[in-house]
Amino acid sequence: CYEGDDNGETRLTGVKSFVRVSPSFDVITNTQTVSLLLSLDSGHSKMDKEKENDIYGNMTDATKSILWKQCFEFLEQELFQKFNGEAKVQDAIKLVDLIFSFTKQVMRVGDDSQCQFFFRRSSFTLMICAFFNLASMNINLSKKESNEDILSVAKSIHGHLQSGKSFLLVPYKVRVIMSSRFFSLLSDYVGTIKRDTGRESRIDFVVEECFYLQRGIKALEKNGAILIHKGNLINDRENDCDGLSPLLFSMKVCEKMHKDRSRCIQNEEDKSNGKYMSALLCLISSLSLQLLHPGEPTHMNERLDSEDTDEEDEIDDVFDEVYDMISDLSEVASSLVGTSEEDDGDNPLSSLAVTCVDILSSSIGGISLNQSVYRSGGSKLIRDCVQMTWGSFLTTAINELPGKRAALDEEVLSVLLNSVCSPRALSDTTSDGNQDVEMNDSRSDDESMDDDLKQFNPSGLNDDDMENDESSNQDKQVEEIEEEIELDPVSLENLLLQDSDNDESVEGNTLEHHSGADSALASLIRMKQEARKAGQNKREKVELANRMRCFPLLDTVFASNRNNILSNQIILMTIIPLLRSRTILLKSLNSVSTSMSGKKCSSMAEKRVLLDRTSSFLENRVCKLKLDGMANYDACVTLSKQIMHELKSGGNIDHSKCCSSLLIFVVKAVAGGKSENCAPLVDLIYAEAVEEWSQKKNTKVQSLIFDDLINKQHSIAKTTLVEHILRASKEARSSYLRSESFRMLASLYNMTKDDGVDIKGVLKKNSIEFAISIGQALDDDEMTKVKRIRDVLKATEKLVDFVRNDNDEESRNSIVNIASQIQHVVDDSSSPAVKAIGEKLVKDIEIMQKEALYTTSGKAEKESESSKTSKKKKKGKKKKGKKK
Repeated sequence: CYEGDDNGETRLTGVKSFVRVSPSFDVITNTQTVSLLLSLDSGHSKMDKEKENDIYGNMTDATKSILWKQCFEFLEQELFQKFNGEAKVQDAIKLVDLIFSFTKQVMRVGDDSQCQFFFRRSSFTLMICAFFNLASMNINLSKKESNEDILSVAKSIHGHLQSGKSFLLVPYKVRVIMSSRFFSLLSDYVGTIKRDTGRESRIDFVVEECFYLQRGIKALEKNGAILIHKGNLINDRENDCDGLSPLLFSMKVCEKMHKDRSRCIQNEEDKSNGKYMSALLCLISSLSLQLLHPGEPTHMNERLDSEDTDEEDEIDDVFDEVYDMISDLSEVASSLVGTSEEDDGDNPLSSLAVTCVDILSSSIGGISLNQSVYRSGGSKLIRDCVQMTWGSFLTTAINELPGKRAALDEEVLSVLLNSVCSPRALSDTTSDGNQDVEMNDSRSDDESMDDDLKQFNPSGLNDDDMENDESSNQDKQVEEIEEEIELDPVSLENLLLQDSDNDESVEGNTLEHHSGADSALASLIRMKQEARKAGQNKREKVELANRMRCFPLLDTVFASNRNNILSNQIILMTIIPLLRSRTILLKSLNSVSTSMSGKKCSSMAEKRVLLDRTSSFLENRVCKLKLDGMANYDACVTLSKQIMHELKSGGNIDHSKCCSSLLIFVVKAVAGGKSENCAPLVDLIYAEAVEEWSQKKNTKVQSLIFDDLINKQHSIAKTTLVEHILRASKEARSSYLRSESFRMLASLYNMTKDDGVDIKGVLKKNSIEFAISIGQALDDDEMTKVKRIRDVLKATEKLVDFVRNDNDEESRNSIVNIASQIQHVVDDSSSPAVKAIGEKLVKDIEIMQKEALYTTSGKAEKESESSKTSKKKKKGKKKKGKKK
């Protein structure tokens, strides 16, 4: 039925019919009818493209553009007509969602010009309806205006509101939804920019679009439109901001920065400052739009069901918070271009880091206890702009201004570590062997309240017994107590007194104790305790989420270390705070999982996510950095001891792996490419670790830290670990640990082409002791069991191969001495695998003996032949002398 529909009129007619039936037609019918008629989901449908084209036809790009514009105008008109009357509010909200969805689909499938047109048109509609009162607006479009597009939309809205006599104000519920969709649309539009376009292009894009919206706001106010909520006026005469609203102040700052930015870009010697200004302007522009607010409901029946009544009192506080952030960023910009009156020598990069952390930890860019509904999409926009600004600022500071004030120093890193680490992780706690669990500082308070509950328990039973007793025998009394909890204080007092004035049996007018008050007060205290715990969990959840949001700032610093601009000191100072935070989170999770109230903890998921994020950063960012190997030795010794302390505090395999990776990283920090440089440090770290692992029963040191060193730093491990592991193979407290020692010795005696003379010398020196240890294991009944003997035999194979290649007589004799023990194990074992390995070993030892005998006899023959030839030569010389 769409054949010959070159201009899309038939399609538009169908779309109008479906939308008038229900704005949520596609959702209700679970189809894509409207979207496919508009060619918005082409290629995203479940139908094959050929079948889709057969049903809906094919349209040219020009026809699509015309159809989309006509459809958008139709949706706008339908929306404006729904502003009047309470019964039409829900339909208006559905149309707002349809316009939002339509614009997002166009941004996904349209070209750049179409995306820009529909974004601006849709954002104008949402912004005007959500944030402005058009009662005093007077627009004359006959005059040439630079912002004619937004004024034409405002005039159309003004006409519909005026005809409906609705005081030229969109209903509050609709304003809140339109505000939320405005910020979400702006965030999605910024997200449509491809990552491969470059950070600077994305920043310029955000600056351009935000500045375009700001100019639209100024044009609306110039023509009589009034912001519904302006916030508290600024009282700052020194900066010429006295009497301005926060929004006007931010727009004034943006205009000034635009001029400074243009001036810096035009100056060849000041282009780096131009990049700084672009980055800061991106963030300030996005923050300024957060000062738009849909206002408060004019009638009580307009309040949202989920709206917190305290939110209205916090609106001005949020505005003041945004004003402070913009002021701080403005000071950073002024210090860069040299216009700041107070130049105290601060590092601009540090100031920006503080502001970025504050933004991400606030309700604007993060999560707060009372999250605003009207800005549900604004936080994502702010976070994206913070990341772009920080990345661009950091790159410029690193690459283009070496030696200038904008430097990546310890102060900057301290700010970032404070934002992502637990406060307790930043203090020196290595001397305290028993760290408390994070966020459980109130445990003592909870226990004291539990004691109070026991005091109010008349039977002296614990909570579980009391609950069981009540549930079985006093169900009716429990219901009465629950009702008594809602009594006012006067009723509760009367319950406690129980007419004591009329009771003659009470001496001296003393208060008689009422048994029913005990359970009532116990329930009241329990309710108070649960409410306090719920608030604590909510605050904890917010704190964890904000720490997680600040992690990309730290990650960007280490991702930008392509030119090795981070010093050893800066890199190494990040390890302990992050590792301690990981330990605290791990302890907290373990404590919650083992406690009775673990299921009630609402922040376990956030703790796991932050734990994984911290581990990933340490292992994939920090440990993979390339160091120059010239780190301070004493500092690395201290650092390694602290890492070992955290390793012993964890008790988790993943935690041990993370600590092991960090230990190897510290070893490389002093190696400088030479194993002899780090040998003392490795011996200091791992000698004590091997001893504790092999001797201490309740140790949390695991063999994987030695395996990591063997696999990742093979040459260093061979020169330092062999002697300690060999001792453990003899003296370990269990057969399992001895078996693990032989497994690691097999890896250490696995020769490679890169092994030098010094490594071979260390292995040769310990080969005899190795053979003795094998002999002791072969005489041990526990070690000759199938699950243990295989590691012993595999280690013997490696030792035999090494001795055959080295051809040392003493080592060879020590192996020959254990051949009979191996044969005895083969004869007694019932395992085919053990028999096969043992028989092969016996044959290899016999071959080694024959090779040694052959080599010895060959040498003897050569020596005898050489002696014979030398004698003949001497005789020949004597004969020649006699002839003469």
